[in-house]
Amino acid sequence: MFCLTGACFAATLYLRRQFTGPELNPLIYNGFIILCGLLLPFSGMEGFCWGVSIGAFLGAFILPWIAVRQGGGLHMRIQWRHPLILRFLIIALPLMLGQFAVMLNEQFLRIFGSYAGDGVVSLLSYARRISQVPVGMIGQAAAVASYPFLAMLVAQKDLTRFDQTLRTAITNSLLLLIPFSCWMGAAAWPVLCFIFQGGQFEGTHTLASVPLLQIMLMVVPLWAVQMLLGRAFYAHGDTLTPAIWGTLVTIVSVPLFLYWAVPRGALGIAWLSSLTVLCYTLLLALLWWRRFGGAAFAGVGRLAGISFFLSLPATFAAWYVARWIMLSYDFAPVLLAFVACMCSGLLFAALYAFIARTFCPVLLAPVMSRLRR
Repeated sequence: MFCLTGACFAATLYLRRQFTGPELNPLIYNGFIILCGLLLPFSGMEGFCWGVSIGAFLGAFILPWIAVRQGGGLHMRIQWRHPLILRFLIIALPLMLGQFAVMLNEQFLRIFGSYAGDGVVSLLSYARRISQVPVGMIGQAAAVASYPFLAMLVAQKDLTRFDQTLRTAITNSLLLLIPFSCWMGAAAWPVLCFIFQGGQFEGTHTLASVPLLQIMLMVVPLWAVQMLLGRAFYAHGDTLTPAIWGTLVTIVSVPLFLYWAVPRGALGIAWLSSLTVLCYTLLLALLWWRRFGGAAFAGVGRLAGISFFLSLPATFAAWYVARWIMLSYDFAPVLLAFVACMCSGLLFAALYAFIARTFCPVLLAPVMSRLRR
């Protein structure tokens, strides 16, 4: 109840292009889960469960409600009939009924991983959870923030600025996610060790999760692209096209998961999961190109390719340093992994920044423009 009602308040804030309130929600929500789990005098998981309810009330409901009232006013009254309800249902129905392959990605890993052997579901879940960190930090943020602007430009029939805005969002997301994903792939061993290793999660589990994480990181930039393209279709009032083709990709992928991926174990499932995201993203891009033209993609592929190739030296250096630290020292695993992450990350950032500034300074534009401000 709190999350649903709060989502309506958050949507109002997004339309007003006010992002602070909604972006504070997960911090408050997760913060209360942690605090209540640690401080409330309940045994087991009950304290964390109370934290879920309290965090949802304060973070997902109260915070956006106050922000809506102070950021432009709010008047609520009961209205049983509204002329836009039918239009809303028509637009929203495909999103409710469509079975998107990307939305079911996590469920597919659980379902088909359970057929592939003991422990496969856990290893796939650990790898996916880490691979989604850059997606949530950059891809999801870019998609949510760009949608109000895209919808406004469609309403104003300013399609030239629409294409420019969409191209900028896609380009900046890729220029951040490509090097970030390369570093995470290079430092996959210490990253997984630092976050998960301890208790019953042993070093062998970490090493088994490393290739799964690296496979999933390959398509992390495409997660952002498909999110942005989906919002672009929605801004045009078209929720049917992504739903139909997303459902079709899902239908095609199910027998492939069952008869091709499962016999190959965790690696096969990880590869097919990533290929599903790739196919859906390319399909959305092709559909957009045929309907609206290629202005939104002008120059994007070239910059993405340059960013990837210029990331390779820094990726190799970061991988070498991370591996050398993990193999050369005998600290506590978490401390050792933390040092490896820090050293490899700093080395990657310095080397990539130097190479990009030397050969293609525009790759640093998303970061430098923010730093100049």
